[in-house]
Amino acid sequence: VKKANELSFEYPSFAEVIKEQITAAEAVMNEAEAIADEKAKIDKMTIANSLLRTKFIANLDNIRELTRSIRTKSIEIRALNMQYNERVSADQAISNGESVISNSIEKLKSTVNSRSDAEALSGLVLSDLKAAQDNIDRVIKIVKDREAKEKQAADKKVEEKKAEEAKAEAVKQEQNKLIKCEYCGTENL
Repeated sequence: VKKANELSFEYPSFAEVIKEQITAAEAVMNEAEAIADEKAKIDKMTIANSLLRTKFIANLDNIRELTRSIRTKSIEIRALNMQYNERVSADQAISNGESVISNSIEKLKSTVNSRSDAEALSGLVLSDLKAAQDNIDRVIKIVKDREAKEKQAADKKVEEKKAEEAKAEAVKQEQNKLIKCEYCGTENL
């Protein structure tokens, strides 16, 4: 109920439909409280809870989380060390994300008259936000994959250089090794 009330304040155009769900859930919960049989009471309470976990309420909650996620990832992507083509893709993904958020806010201001309207509208907005987040995630993955390959290549070069240095040191030590003369017993290089 608390989450549903928060969502009705955050999305006022959905307030009436959310309040209808809260009223229906409270009525079922009142019926549940009057039942003496614990199993039947629990079943009735489950029905009451399911009335507050409708698709559009879940969508609205997910919309809030996706919006935060897109904004957070937009900041994260700006901090990455990108090549020119990656920067162009990142700028497009960020711009698209901001545009989708702005359009979503406007769409969510539309009047909602029924539960089916609420589900349709929230579902549309949710799918738009998921697509925007997927675009940002794709760019982040491309950059991080490239960085990982570059790091592997750099690590490989370091290992190769260490191996060459170790080989050169071994050769140098072999050359500087003292040899004992079999005839006179003197040690020489």
